[in-house]
Amino acid sequence: MRSGRLRCGTVDAWLAWRLTAGRVFASDASNASCSGFYDLLTRGWSAAILEALRVPAPALPAIVDSSAVLGAGGRPGLPPLPLAALVGDQQAAMLGQLRLAPGEVKITYGTSAMLDLNAGAEPLWSTRAAYPLVLWQRGGVPTF
Repeated sequence: MRSGRLRCGTVDAWLAWRLTAGRVFASDASNASCSGFYDLLTRGWSAAILEALRVPAPALPAIVDSSAVLGAGGRPGLPPLPLAALVGDQQAAMLGQLRLAPGEVKITYGTSAMLDLNAGAEPLWSTRAAYPLVLWQRGGVPTF
């Protein structure tokens, strides 16, 4: 940590790092918002949480759009393949099922039961212990 080489992040950040041979260290906003370190109001890493847990901000990945060419990966001797998307699994399912408009929902039964609601451009604050997350971010604008 003192040398500045420590990296902390979500699975997508690790995959981006590995797939691009260390050229890209990024997490999309949907995965970042699930980390417990994301501030929904500032739409970035929470300075207060980082300070309380003594996590150095440079150790965290850049927060990027869910769909954007971030870099190229590939193996030596093969053409580079663009890394063009990072998105959480529940959030990707919302995109895949075209739940793109505010008010649309998706229910998933798997290792857990999830009800996802597209709240639109602003977080929907619950009075019943549910918490808002970013569904995806495009053009720097999150959908909650």
